Amino acid sequence: MDQIWELTPVPTAVLSSSFTIVQVSESYLRLTGLASEDCIGHSVEDTLHARSADTVIAFVQQAINTAKTTRNAYTTKEVQVGNCQSCKVRVTPIFKQESLLYVVSELQDTTEGHRGFMALDATDEHIESWWKPLRTMRSS
Repeated sequence: MDQIWELTPVPTAVLSSSFTIVQVSESYLRLTGLASEDCIGHSVEDTLHARSADTVIAFVQQAINTAKTTRNAYTTKEVQVGNCQSCKVRVTPIFKQESLLYVVSELQDTTEGHRGFMALDATDEHIESWWKPLRTMRSS
């Protein structure tokens, strides 16, 4: 089991039913820049407060609440973390009958895709600026 936590490419944190972090993957630690002792045994909210803006904290809390309420995995839309990093969060509640046992939280770094989208946007603006004079000449 230890190799899963060491080698998974998906940044993952497991929370208890009281939302205390009980396990994190090495990829989670690399992505967040935290040490395991800064995570394990601490509430997810306290851990986020140390590294994130209030909007990110509210975003993650909403994802956890939605997954818990629906009893299904829930994937968020992209959220910007810091100045240049964006990610999605997938939250999966683990129930035994009616009792919530754990919440598995996976992070997907979407920064490169987001940059690609922004580059496409910029390209679209460039193309539009190039076509606009041609359209004007054609309509004259």
